[in-house]
Amino acid sequence: MGDSLKGSYSIFLLLAVFAAAAVIVNPVGNFPLDDDFAYGRTVLNFLNGDFRISGWISATVVFQTFVGVLFSLPFGFSFTALRFSSVFMAFLGAAAAYMTLKELKFGEKLSMLGAFALLFNPLYFSKAFNFHSDIHFMAMMLLSVLFYVKAVNRNNSSVFLFLGSLFSVFAILIRQNGLFIPAAVVAYLCLNRKARRFSFSHFAVVALVPLAAFMAYEYWFYFVHGVTESGSLMSQYDVSHIMELVFRLIPFRFFSIFAYLGLLLLPFTFIAISRLDKFFLSLRPFDRKLFLLLVFAGIFSAVFLFVGYGKVLFYLPTTIHVTGLGPVYLQGLKNPVFPQPILGMLAVLSIVSGAVIAIRAKSALSGSMGGFGSSASSKFADARFLVYFVGFFQLLFLMAVLAVFDRYLLPLFFPAIVLLLGMKDAEGVKGANGVKDMKAVNGVNDRLFSFRSAAILVVFMALFSVAATQDYLSWNRARYAAISGLSAQGIPPGKIDGGFEHGAWNFYEFSRAHPEINNSKPYDPGWIRDYFPVIDSQYVVSFTPLSNLSNYSTLREYSYFSMLTMRTQKMHVLKRA
Repeated sequence: MGDSLKGSYSIFLLLAVFAAAAVIVNPVGNFPLDDDFAYGRTVLNFLNGDFRISGWISATVVFQTFVGVLFSLPFGFSFTALRFSSVFMAFLGAAAAYMTLKELKFGEKLSMLGAFALLFNPLYFSKAFNFHSDIHFMAMMLLSVLFYVKAVNRNNSSVFLFLGSLFSVFAILIRQNGLFIPAAVVAYLCLNRKARRFSFSHFAVVALVPLAAFMAYEYWFYFVHGVTESGSLMSQYDVSHIMELVFRLIPFRFFSIFAYLGLLLLPFTFIAISRLDKFFLSLRPFDRKLFLLLVFAGIFSAVFLFVGYGKVLFYLPTTIHVTGLGPVYLQGLKNPVFPQPILGMLAVLSIVSGAVIAIRAKSALSGSMGGFGSSASSKFADARFLVYFVGFFQLLFLMAVLAVFDRYLLPLFFPAIVLLLGMKDAEGVKGANGVKDMKAVNGVNDRLFSFRSAAILVVFMALFSVAATQDYLSWNRARYAAISGLSAQGIPPGKIDGGFEHGAWNFYEFSRAHPEINNSKPYDPGWIRDYFPVIDSQYVVSFTPLSNLSNYSTLREYSYFSMLTMRTQKMHVLKRA
């Protein structure tokens, strides 16, 4: 009863902190952000009785659309309603992460730390305030993992296996990589020699039910709905694409994932990095060589990308910019990235942190740090390995798709958090002060994980995520206020360059239906020339006056506040002479 009450208080605390952060960010605003114009259009189609998925979307998206419809019923369709559905799903996912950590026998403090670290991860938190499929997928994935873990801890309980598969079906009906969740569970149960009562009926619940749901969707998509412009996932591949994946994209993707995980999990690796000599000495000889190899390979890759492509750190599009957490598709932004010296230092930290995580992962599998017992069967009996398998299978999916954005890495973060907390928990021994310390293999004892330090860094990460997400919503609110001001003067949407999202919401389908209409100019941005050439940009909404275009002059300015710079900024409305 006491643990149950404490768990309720913890979830309430999680909700209260997240609600306060959401109030600061302010999700209100009936306007699309990035690609969610297409998801919003699909919800609107469904509300109007037209069961048609936008041609821009390649994800399965059916369950997310259903959720969007439910949130639109009380007050009608709006992007505010859709955004609140994502806010709800983000909290649901964080609560499921907390309960999973508790189910994995972590203490109260570590479970709360892991949940907060996921919730305020810049990628996770920022995506809670648009209607992309990522957060809805994450919520369903985390709920599925929670119930699968409960099933494993209760000798493959049929009820919890069914609930895990039910939520994996919901995940599949949001994004295709949901199919890799039950696949990972089946692989784990087959390798877990201590798994008892895993009968054919259990296999059917875990594997065949999700597979049947996916096949039913594919049949509906191909033969009832009809293939959209983006098509199915597999239709993108031919021999040239496969060769590009093997020789160019996969090596770059491994490094990118390595760097992103290292950077955004710094709260858990910072103490090991700050005491790198002690950490290095605590490793076995082979692990020392592996650690150095990973660090030098990472630094070489970073230097190669900088020299060859001018890239520093944020290698994948599109979330992290100086304007906040979210992609920028609007004219007039001169320096969209942070200063390169800062990015360079963060890149080195992220590479070393990624190497620490890789060593932790290797140690968990090999038992070289005394993790989960000497035999494979005893190790795989621990339900934490089920979470690791889910993360590994999601990694396999990322290696197979042609285009990867930074938000696609989200399914990897919770398994990585479990890995880092799990290694700390498994290796902990009582020190002289009664605090669990990291016991080194070669006899060197050092405190390489500090709850206090990790919690402080998570707080700083949360402050950045809240401020940067607020900034992103703030300047977008000013952008659409400018567009609304022009519309109130009778200016039609086709005369306004209000950025990619404005063009996409108004003209994506029309442009595809009328390729013969081309009003674009050579100086127009790519989203007009390539996607919406029907727009004649007589008016432009921009971050700054366009000094390179002498035929545009400032008509009006709209103010917005940036928490990152603590200054009032201006959004400019320009008119062509």
